[in-house]
Amino acid sequence: MSSTSKAARVEQSSASKPPFLTLGEVTPEALRSWEMGCTQFFMHKGIPDEDMVKKIAWGMQDPRIQDWYSTNQEEIDAMTFKEYMAEVRSIWLPLGWADTVRRKMLASTQGQRPFSEWVIDVQSQNTLLRGTASHLPDVNILYHLESHMNAELAADYHAENVVEEDLRKWIEKVRILDEKRLRYLARQKEAVEVALRAERARSNVDKKTNTYSRSTTNNNSTAKGTSGTSKNFTRLPSLTDAERQLLRDNDGCFKCREPFAGHGSSNCTKGFPDGATYKTLTASLIAAKKAKKGKDVVAAVGVDDDCDTVAVVMPSAVLGNGTDSGEECVAPLQTPHLRWDCLVDGPGVSSPINVSALIDHGSSLVLIGEELVNKLGLRRRQLARPLPISLALSKNKRSFLLSQYVKLTCTSLDHAYTSRTVRAIIAPDLCTPLLLGGPFLQHNRIVIDHELRTCIAKDANYDLLQPRSTPRPLEKSPKATIVDNECEPVEGVDVIAAIRAKIDALAYQDELKMLDAKYKKTFADRFPVDIPHNDTMPTDVLFRVNLKDANKIVQLRSYDCPKKYRAAWK
Repeated sequence: MSSTSKAARVEQSSASKPPFLTLGEVTPEALRSWEMGCTQFFMHKGIPDEDMVKKIAWGMQDPRIQDWYSTNQEEIDAMTFKEYMAEVRSIWLPLGWADTVRRKMLASTQGQRPFSEWVIDVQSQNTLLRGTASHLPDVNILYHLESHMNAELAADYHAENVVEEDLRKWIEKVRILDEKRLRYLARQKEAVEVALRAERARSNVDKKTNTYSRSTTNNNSTAKGTSGTSKNFTRLPSLTDAERQLLRDNDGCFKCREPFAGHGSSNCTKGFPDGATYKTLTASLIAAKKAKKGKDVVAAVGVDDDCDTVAVVMPSAVLGNGTDSGEECVAPLQTPHLRWDCLVDGPGVSSPINVSALIDHGSSLVLIGEELVNKLGLRRRQLARPLPISLALSKNKRSFLLSQYVKLTCTSLDHAYTSRTVRAIIAPDLCTPLLLGGPFLQHNRIVIDHELRTCIAKDANYDLLQPRSTPRPLEKSPKATIVDNECEPVEGVDVIAAIRAKIDALAYQDELKMLDAKYKKTFADRFPVDIPHNDTMPTDVLFRVNLKDANKIVQLRSYDCPKKYRAAWK
C-alpha cells in the first residue's frame, strides 16, 4: 500500500549528507528545517556558492517540485541559495502564508500554560518569518508577550515593576515570576485535594457507623422476638390496592408502610410493622400524620453552613384539623416545575441544541450538568475559591466542593429572546441538564407569577413559558404624556435619496462582479474550472510502511532488576 504523510518532513542522516524533504504538504516549518539542514551540509562539505542549489535541489522528493526543477533547471541552478529559497516559498507555499503566521503569532495568549512554553512557541513562529516583511523585531515581541500574558502573572509583573530592554534578560525575569505563580497554584490544588480526601474519609466513617448501628438494632429486635415465643403471632395483612395508591401518592414505603418515609422497600431499615397493632391506611390517617409533620424541611441544598440555601423543597401544608369532615382549604400537594425549552450553543456543536432548563427562583446559583458542558465543549474556568455545597436530609448534612464554572447564554426556540451571559457552576450528577437560579433571573430582570405560570423578562416583555402567546402589554400611567408640543416633527421618507442609494449599491455589486471576472482571468492558473480527477493522480508506490506484529509477545527478563526500572518491564 502507498502512504503519503499529510505534511512533508525533513530527513538527514548526518550533517555531512544533503537533507531530503519527503512527499507531503509543504509547510513553512518544513522549509525552515530543510534550509537549516542544507546550511549545515554546505558548511561541512565546503560547497561553493555557485554549486549550492544543484547539490541539494533533487533532495525535494515531491514529484511536482522535481518536475518544476527539471523544467527550469538551468535558470534555477544560476540562482544563489537565498534566491532559490525565496523562489520555493513564493511558489510552493500558500499565498499570504507570512501574514497567516504573523496573525496566528499575534493572536496567541499565555492562558494557563507556563510562560516559558508560550515564549518558545511565539519565538519559533517568528523564526519562520525571518527574511520577510512580517518578521517582528525583539521590541515588538516583548510588547506582545507583555500585553498577552496570564492575568495573575501580569499583576505580579506590574507589582515587581520589571524594567529590562534586552529581550532575553526580560524573559528570564518574567519566567521566575511565573514559576512562583505556578508553585502557588500547585499548593492550592494540593490543599483542595487534601480537604477532599479528608471529607471522603469522614463520609466513609459515617457510613460504617450507620451500618453498625443498623446491624445492632436488627440483632436486638431478633433477640426480643425469640425471647417472647409465648406471645401469639398475628399475621400482617397484605396491602390493598387503595393502600398502595395512598403510599405512592405520599412518598411511602411498601415495607414499613409509613407515609412520607423518604425511602423504598429495598433500603428500608424499619422492617415490617407488627400485625397485632397494625391499622389499615386511610386518607384521614395520612392527613393527620401530614398535619403533625408541620413544616419540616424535606430536602435542602445549602452553600456552606452559614450561607444562603440553594434550593428548598417544603411539604404541602394542610389547613384544618386533618379530618375528612367539615370545610377545609387544602393547598396542592405538588405543582409542576417551571421548565423553559431553550437553545444553548458552544464550540463543540455545529448548531444550538435544545435543552429543557429548570427555572428555580429559590436557588442562589445557576448550575449546569457535566454532560451538557462536555457536549457543548464550553471552556471550563476556575472559581477564585472552591464553593462548598451541602445536601441536607433533616439535620444530617453532607458537603462537597464545586470549583469550576462556564459562561452561558440561552435563546428561545423562536429566537425572539436571548438572555444575558451568566456564569453557571458545573455540578456533577445534576438532576437536570441546566438549573436557572436567582443570578439568571436577577441579571435578566425576569418576574415569575406562580398563579398564572408566567416567567416574563421585563426588558423584552417576553414570556419564557408561553412564547407563542402575545405578551401582556406594560401598563402605562394615564398621567404620563408621551408627545407634547416640544417634540420635533418626524420627517417623511426621502424617496429620491432611497432610490439613489439603491442604484449606488447595485452599481457597486456590478463593479465587484467585473473585478471578480477580471482577476480570475488574470490568474487563471490559480482558479481552475475543476479540480483534477483522482484517475489522473499518480499510482506509483513511493513508500511502504511495514507495521510491527501486534501479536508478538515481548520476552520478559527472568532475573530481578532495580526498582526504578521495574515499571518499564511490566
